[in-house]
Amino acid sequence: MILQALSSIHSLSYVHCDIKPRNILAFQSGNRGEEGIRKLKVADFGLAVETWKLIQGSHNKHRGTPRYVPPEVVVDGRVTPAMDIWALGCTVLEMLTREIPWTRLHDVEDVLMEVRNGCRPEFPG
Repeated sequence: MILQALSSIHSLSYVHCDIKPRNILAFQSGNRGEEGIRKLKVADFGLAVETWKLIQGSHNKHRGTPRYVPPEVVVDGRVTPAMDIWALGCTVLEMLTREIPWTRLHDVEDVLMEVRNGCRPEFPG
């Protein structure tokens, strides 16, 4: 469901820029006590940007929550739809393992230092 939502967002020429567990909302349809269909929705479009603005060079720097931002965005600000896919991968990994990649990193500068030093995210084993 989330991939479908991202596909729709990207087809409208937007990049969400802040996919993370907190921005994926789960809903259960149906009456109380009944098992209904679960729905997932993407929330918080506060950092979303239209891709044409990215081509003009604006809105490219340090978008998103550092732990969910791909290395290329941290290094040179290249915001593309791939950013949302990376963040969704980190989100799914966190949901499956209950551990966050880049656990010791708290801000963009920490992530930037790790990426420039050739370090990779710590993925749970």
